[in-house]
Amino acid sequence: MTQSHDVEGEAKGNDTLPRNVPLVVDLDGSLLRTDLLLESALCLINQRPWLVLWMPLWLLRGRAYLKRRIFQRVQLDVSLLPFNEELLAWLRNEKARCRRLILATASDYHQACRVVEPLALFDMVLDSDGQRNLKGREKLKTIVAWCGEKFWLLSSAFFLLFGFSAWRSASKPQYQRWPTPPWG
Repeated sequence: MTQSHDVEGEAKGNDTLPRNVPLVVDLDGSLLRTDLLLESALCLINQRPWLVLWMPLWLLRGRAYLKRRIFQRVQLDVSLLPFNEELLAWLRNEKARCRRLILATASDYHQACRVVEPLALFDMVLDSDGQRNLKGREKLKTIVAWCGEKFWLLSSAFFLLFGFSAWRSASKPQYQRWPTPPWG
């Protein structure tokens, strides 16, 4: 049983996710049980330790630039990354039910695609691009630009699954939160 809340916390019963609303999934801490930037930075330090001296300079040009530079220089074995297998099984089930699945990540596009392309689950990948860091408000703004104002967001930033409706224009935006994940 899910519970629907407005921003003031009033609960309403609801049992299902509407199928016509896209499901947006975060990569770090949600689909993966780790952070792709951290894994890549550690891998880079292991493979090419002298490049650690460049990291502060890359960061001066912004987080998106830092991510792009690290991801361009690292050979990360994505098959070793720890996926959230329960979530992955649930997403496969949602995909089989014709749910539109979108990955939205602050990770760089090329690295994110290397991780999720073998899964053949996602209809679209929204990502950082070397200039823009897709995080926080920027991520929500981009999701709304691609999905409209109704979507479900599964993100470790919120710890569980939320449905957003007209989040930027409503004085009392509606969202839903699952007390336990629907996949586990």
